[in-house]
Amino acid sequence: MKLLLIRFSAIGDVILTTPAIRMLADRFPRAQIDIVTKPELKALLEPDLRLNRIYTLPHPFSWKKLFRLGKELRKNHYNWVIDWQKHTKSYVLSRLAGGKIKRYPKFSVQRFFLVYFKKSYYRKIVPVPLRYLQAVRHLNVRDDGRGLELSVPETVEKTALLKLRFKPGTYWVLAPGGGRATKRWPAPYFKKLASLIQTKLGLNLVLVGGKNDFAFCKAAQNGNAAAVQNLCGETSLPETVAILKNASGLVTNDTGVMHAAAAFQKPVVAIFGPTVKEFGFFPFRTPNIVLEKQLPCRPCSFHGTEKCPLDHFQCMVNISPEEVFKAVAQFRTSNQTDR
Repeated sequence: MKLLLIRFSAIGDVILTTPAIRMLADRFPRAQIDIVTKPELKALLEPDLRLNRIYTLPHPFSWKKLFRLGKELRKNHYNWVIDWQKHTKSYVLSRLAGGKIKRYPKFSVQRFFLVYFKKSYYRKIVPVPLRYLQAVRHLNVRDDGRGLELSVPETVEKTALLKLRFKPGTYWVLAPGGGRATKRWPAPYFKKLASLIQTKLGLNLVLVGGKNDFAFCKAAQNGNAAAVQNLCGETSLPETVAILKNASGLVTNDTGVMHAAAAFQKPVVAIFGPTVKEFGFFPFRTPNIVLEKQLPCRPCSFHGTEKCPLDHFQCMVNISPEEVFKAVAQFRTSNQTDR
């Protein structure tokens, strides 16, 4: 059996494929399983020994290069191509690669009516990892009931821990960033939250994010530098994953970092604004508390926007730092009780 999986982006979406990859490998232990993703996400998947080869989408992109990649893939004579991207590029590449093609249900029509007409035609809410699984159900692959998973090379983990001021298990992670402005809880709220966590729970905090998130992390850290370490833009993606692996929990917006923490079954406090559970991206099979406000304008977009369409941003500003703190405290109390 030879299988080609296609999922170009983004961080969270790629992490959400890991249960299906595991189940495919368990179902076909001798199969050749290859995947195509973006170059910057290759390091995220490289530690997974179940993957035979990781191909990368051409960068900078050109259709000529994509056709060249498709020609290379066709030489492998795949039995099945599983398209988990469902994008023009993945449609073309899956055809070029050869083999029979299966794709997963995006529920695009239901999502369209929910966003633009606030009418829900979802029969049930199916998390994205289980939607991916539906694309391989014809191969008799079934849900094993387990969650997401990631591996971190020992060398990467050691490097990441050297950058930390705090010992493993003694800190929570804050992720103030996000792909779109409306998916970011206000930075001053994160600052207030950090202060509450330190003064009332005595916890150390670590800020993570990409270079584009630096301003938000800096604003969240401001005035709390002693017990809030800002590693935003200072760690590679695998190093950020290692920091989450060694954390006690995470407070995050709707981002890929949330799914990385879930891969280690860490407690997650997630703040959702313009997006909703029906889209399938709530924390998957990890202890979690999702904070959101039920408003008639939600959801206002598929992936968030750069500005609130109604100029009030109530979906985020109405979630107070005190509410988020209570969620963190709830996990903290539970952990102490468990001990």
